[in-house]
Amino acid sequence: MNTHVTPSPRTRSAPPLQDRPFRRHTRLALLVGSLLVGTVAWAAGQHGPSASMNGVRANASQQTGQTDMDALDFSRLAPVSGSTRVNGKAVAYRAYENVVYVRNPVDAEYQSLNIYVPEAYFQGGTIHGYTARTAPIFLPNQVGGYMPAKPGVMGQAGFGPRDPDQADAMQTALARGLVVVSPGARGRTQATGKAPAAIVDLKAAVRYLKHNDAAMPGDANRIISNGTSAGGALSVLLGASANQPDYEPYLKALGAADAPDDIFAVSAYCPISILEQADAAYEWEFNGVDEYAKIDMRQIDFHVKRKLVKGVLTSE
Repeated sequence: MNTHVTPSPRTRSAPPLQDRPFRRHTRLALLVGSLLVGTVAWAAGQHGPSASMNGVRANASQQTGQTDMDALDFSRLAPVSGSTRVNGKAVAYRAYENVVYVRNPVDAEYQSLNIYVPEAYFQGGTIHGYTARTAPIFLPNQVGGYMPAKPGVMGQAGFGPRDPDQADAMQTALARGLVVVSPGARGRTQATGKAPAAIVDLKAAVRYLKHNDAAMPGDANRIISNGTSAGGALSVLLGASANQPDYEPYLKALGAADAPDDIFAVSAYCPISILEQADAAYEWEFNGVDEYAKIDMRQIDFHVKRKLVKGVLTSE
């Protein structure tokens, strides 16, 4: 027997008067520190009453105004349960992976995102005071060198080798109660990835989240974009170019959701935006640091040999 749930409107507490001009514009905040070493400081007011996942889903059909055939309808998706370890403790979650965030993708493998939601929110629970309705959304991209990047996978994100017991930013954010959404994006080595493809894709991912705000866990008004190097620069651009009309033709061609693309904050690490001056920037930053280590790679009898070689730079 089907049970009818009466939708209840999603409410927010009104911000203080002095905060309202700030909230009307892009909330671009370069956050100092990492989720790995500290708690992110939020730059806006508090939310209103919390609700369980049932309440979030009950609001979906009324607030999105979309039909059941909408290709961007989050409520049609079925999650898969999973678990990861952070600081020696198991953190259960439900995953929605390889979710295409536009109606007309030109490369669905990259124009997709992975969503990870703490299991506690499906049980009506709270984590550090957050609920399914109020939890911020952590949006880390995996872009490096402005090349194509697939969505990050829980426990497999980050750059370079690391200790298997070390939690990455996605795992840490999940354990702190954030909903984690990692978007993929096209890049410069693809025929369809030339600028502004990467930033257009990230904007489309944000619009997907805004479009489904009532249907999915997490607060789409508190999206925190994260990235390193080129991914950091794209995160900064994502915050600074909120709702910029110049991108509309590209977004419409992809069939992006009809929703805004402003975000709440940016967490950017060594964002590189002016490639022409990259060498000069590194020379300035590392002037006087002359010791180095490099990997010597050679192929001997069809086997690749790697050797770490240390040295000191000289004037020659």
